[in-house]
Amino acid sequence: EVEIVAGLPDEELLAVHEALDRFALHHESKAELVKLRYFAGLTVKEAAEVLAISEPTARRYWAYARAWLFREISRQKNPSVPWPVPLSSGPKGRMHPEAGS
Repeated sequence: EVEIVAGLPDEELLAVHEALDRFALHHESKAELVKLRYFAGLTVKEAAEVLAISEPTARRYWAYARAWLFREISRQKNPSVPWPVPLSSGPKGRMHPEAGS
C-alpha cells in the first residue's frame, strides 16, 4: 500500500507538511520513514532498508507516525480535539486512550 500526496489539495498538503515538521522535532527517524513512504512512495520494506532498521520496527514506526499525524491534523482542523489525548493505565500497565474519547 503506497500513499502518494499528488492528489491532495494544497491546503491538506500544507497541513501534512506542517504536522510532519512538528513530528520531526521529537521523532526524527519516524519522520524520515513517513517522508520515504508518503512523499517518495517507498514500501515499508524499502524504507526500512534505506533507514537500516528492521521491517517490524518500520511497521511500528509507520503505525505510530500515522496515528500521531492524524491526531495533529485533526487538532489543526478542530482545536477542541484534546491534546494530548488523555491516557490511562490499561491492562498489564499499558497506556491506552480512555474509552469514549
